[in-house]
Amino acid sequence: MRLTIFALVLLFWPVAEITLFAVTAGKIGIFYSVGLLLLAMLVGGAILRFAGTAGLLRMQTSVARGESPGKELVGSALIFVSAMLFIVPGLISDAVGLLLLLPFVRNAVWKWVAANAVVLPMTGGFGTGRRSEPDVIDLDSDEFSVRDDGKKADRRPDRALNQDI
Repeated sequence: MRLTIFALVLLFWPVAEITLFAVTAGKIGIFYSVGLLLLAMLVGGAILRFAGTAGLLRMQTSVARGESPGKELVGSALIFVSAMLFIVPGLISDAVGLLLLLPFVRNAVWKWVAANAVVLPMTGGFGTGRRSEPDVIDLDSDEFSVRDDGKKADRRPDRALNQDI
């Protein structure tokens, strides 16, 4: 069902863009309409240039404070999508891009993502590759030994077999 709705939106979006452009060009003139689209493309390029680095700085600050940069990551992604919508010619895409620039819209999207996303917590920050679960060592059957005397066996078979206690 969702795929069908997405396909219909994807199909009718260009038709709606062209229709709205034709109506706008009829009302204000073709030169002003094209100028409006070119201005929107320049705004999209400027947003990409300046908002991208600002988003990275916000994420770095969040990580430095020990917080998850999830909200900043989603906000930066939405600003990127907004810039792309400004660059794509069309008045409807410009309107949607403008909506995505509004902080309360980005906050609403963040709340929806936070409520519906599955987050796996990590310890040690970025790049360590360790999860917050207990230490688990994955061994093959030839990499450990079992002792019958109730004492713990060494995790390395060469040391476990050589110990006489």
